Amino acid sequence: MNAHADFAAGLLRPTLPAPAVLHAVDAATREHRYAVHRNNNTHALLGAFEDGFPVLRALVGADCFAHAARACARAIPPRTPVLAEHVQVFPAFIADGPLLDALPYLADVARLEAACLRVFHAADAPSPPLDDWQRLQADPQRLAATRLCLHPACAWLACTHAAVDLWQAHMRAESMESADLAGIDPDHAQDALLWRDDDGLVQVAALPPGCAAALDALQAGAALLPVLSRLPGNAAATLLTHLAGDGVVTDILVPTVEAT
Repeated sequence: MNAHADFAAGLLRPTLPAPAVLHAVDAATREHRYAVHRNNNTHALLGAFEDGFPVLRALVGADCFAHAARACARAIPPRTPVLAEHVQVFPAFIADGPLLDALPYLADVARLEAACLRVFHAADAPSPPLDDWQRLQADPQRLAATRLCLHPACAWLACTHAAVDLWQAHMRAESMESADLAGIDPDHAQDALLWRDDDGLVQVAALPPGCAAALDALQAGAALLPVLSRLPGNAAATLLTHLAGDGVVTDILVPTVEAT
């Protein structure tokens, strides 16, 4: 093990002694100096988890969240210097942990907040004007075979719980701690659509179940109309409204229709 690896090995493993490469007048001083590095490293990681998952933190409480985030950081050390990328490991860690036994909706909330981070940091791209959509919808023959390129700054999830309702209740509250969750059924399944608006803010909307699978199909290159036709009418209309009006699409691939 080289000096850098030796120094890094114990930063998230408090049972390991301070590395010998750290110079000090005696062992006690070496341990004290290394503890400063260890504390700073842990504090930075916990801060990244707190920044990325504020709703999850509010749902379980600060102490419980810190315990889970610290356990995740120690179990899965960073493999990237970009902490917004590293904290993407948290949803899977939560899904495999004991918190899910008491609050089964936490995994979906964690997935939603991780998706918010990805959308916020994703590349930008232009979207087609609304006129293009209006012309397309007036031509059913072309609409049937049209394919879409979805925006890099959008994401979607199929959730078995009301992750969007829980997230929105906290985002709209004066403070995370004051979120009003009355009337929310956490066991209500809903899909989620996320995109970045013109102001650079991440928006989240609840979609009827089945819409996430439809977006998967569109992303894979399926034609628009057959995908929409497999959804209930209200779900198809809701999804099409978001596709046309929220900058979720970067390109409309309209087939050429030969004259007969």
